[in-house]
Amino acid sequence: MSINDGFPYEMIFDKKLNEDSLELLRREYQKILAISKMKMDSIGYQLFLDRNGEVLLPKDCLIYGVNAKLDVLDNISKKGILAEELEGKKKDGFTYYCADFYRIPSDILLSCYDKSFTPDDKTPFNTVNDNIAFVINQNSKIGGLLYYDLYDSKFDNNPIVMNIIDRKDILSENLIDSRGKKTAILAGIPANAISGIILGDKVLLNDNLILEIKRLFPNSYIITRKGNIIRDRSNIIKVEDYENIALKYAKESIKVSISNDVNKKLQKENDELKNSFLKYMNAVRDNTTTLEQAKILLDIGYRILPSSLKDKLSEEELEILELKNTK
Repeated sequence: MSINDGFPYEMIFDKKLNEDSLELLRREYQKILAISKMKMDSIGYQLFLDRNGEVLLPKDCLIYGVNAKLDVLDNISKKGILAEELEGKKKDGFTYYCADFYRIPSDILLSCYDKSFTPDDKTPFNTVNDNIAFVINQNSKIGGLLYYDLYDSKFDNNPIVMNIIDRKDILSENLIDSRGKKTAILAGIPANAISGIILGDKVLLNDNLILEIKRLFPNSYIITRKGNIIRDRSNIIKVEDYENIALKYAKESIKVSISNDVNKKLQKENDELKNSFLKYMNAVRDNTTTLEQAKILLDIGYRILPSSLKDKLSEEELEILELKNTK
């Protein structure tokens, strides 16, 4: 068997593997292909809600953020979320031959999880952007794939895994932060294991892109980062035309939010201009004569001088200003 047997033709090897590690990677990729042909259990596409009807991210589900470019989404819908080497790309980082996710450490409301991200994070959270996040629920059919999280300490003394990932690098990583626990799944996961999709706000306003996402991922639930449900495949909600109503409501909410953000920005800019003007006028008052101050005010459009300034002008200065003002 050659090194490329059992892998996609575009596969590259950016880190040399021994035979045992190569065989483990080959086996996991073949599992992806096999699982991709299966029908998922209902839990695979389950949308979880708490008792108040708010969207809940369950313990141990995986989160994968990506820019919502149509070619990227189309590729994921066909191949799944794969390690970069399986796509013919060199790995950016040291989690070789793995797809990188965040794992939710305990049940958390989406509204709370949203607040744990910064605007620079590659997810749809915490800012208006054109990213989406895929959610992968734990279920029995993909459990074998998720077992091979090469960040997991159970592999600390495993020579096969140590040949793939340098454990020294892992020890230097901050594996847990407010977004969850970093997870490196060997080879990746198939497209039909994607339980749901969380939309960034700009994506929500793109009707054509929404239609494509629905088409590419027909079994996945679709929600906004604020927890508005656009599509539910787990039979929690059964209302005629619910999807269209939900999408319209969510879009209007985002438009209002964007409008409010724009108004706040304009108000801030207006306040800054006003403060700058006041500083300028104070500087003029402190460093020029009353005649010069009056000339400046007339030049910028004042038709009537403030009485506090006019009273300080001499008769001769008033005549000069009147002559200047009639030119």
